[in-house]
Amino acid sequence: IYAFRHQPRAFYEWLRPLLGIIRAATPNPAHLALAQLEEAGRLRALITQNIDLLHERAGSRVIYELHGHLRDLVCPACHDLLPAADALDAFMNDDVIPICRRCHHVMKPNVVLFGELLPRTAMRAAQAAARSADLMLIAGTSLEVAPAGDLPQLAQAHGARLILINRGPTRLDAAADVVIRGDVAEVLPQLAAPWVKGYCVRRVRLGASERQGSCCPVASLMGGAVCCGSLFVTGRKYAEGTCHHHRLRPGRPVGGYLRCPSHIEPPRADRHTDRWP
Repeated sequence: IYAFRHQPRAFYEWLRPLLGIIRAATPNPAHLALAQLEEAGRLRALITQNIDLLHERAGSRVIYELHGHLRDLVCPACHDLLPAADALDAFMNDDVIPICRRCHHVMKPNVVLFGELLPRTAMRAAQAAARSADLMLIAGTSLEVAPAGDLPQLAQAHGARLILINRGPTRLDAAADVVIRGDVAEVLPQLAAPWVKGYCVRRVRLGASERQGSCCPVASLMGGAVCCGSLFVTGRKYAEGTCHHHRLRPGRPVGGYLRCPSHIEPPRADRHTDRWP
């Protein structure tokens, strides 16, 4: 924020390449999967630190943007708001820095810069959603940035279960109910798939009995059913079906299931369903 206040031209020149990347970006399968979960009634709110509006473009409706967004510009002097699209077009195409129509100060993208506080309304809404959640899905974050990184612990303190999806380890791995190592753009569509029209649900075998349902710990927590491909053990019985990429901690019961200690590579996707992501 210091750079913006004292050298707004230099700030906007620094912002130019980032704006080009953001404005050219499109929602990826992870964004779309979260929107599908919301549409299916499985996701009540989405809390994000991203400013790129991709969740909105993907179709998500209840979004708490903790670091602001590029939907508007805001005047730091009089707090007037201006839709950002045309003003940023003028800057990118004609090098025109946006000026407040009321007090003539340089306008700032309505995002949280280093040295600024998070928007109070969004943060309070996110905290309320965390306190009321029965399950929190934490996807693609290192949980290193506070206070957003503290929301999973708030949810857990109020009884929520935690599913954590990330490429690398995080400080909450030991506390989460399920930990998945992987790319959110690959994992989230598989979690959303049971609620996408046309998705195939296999019959799974447990001991001598056969039933229709889920042998996947994540889907059990979320109330769904998943086509999958390794082995799991529950009590003394083995069954085919749990997703190969769910890296559960050995011996930790999750939704009544334990992960088999022997990892088995998944079969080809087309053996299960043509909708496999």
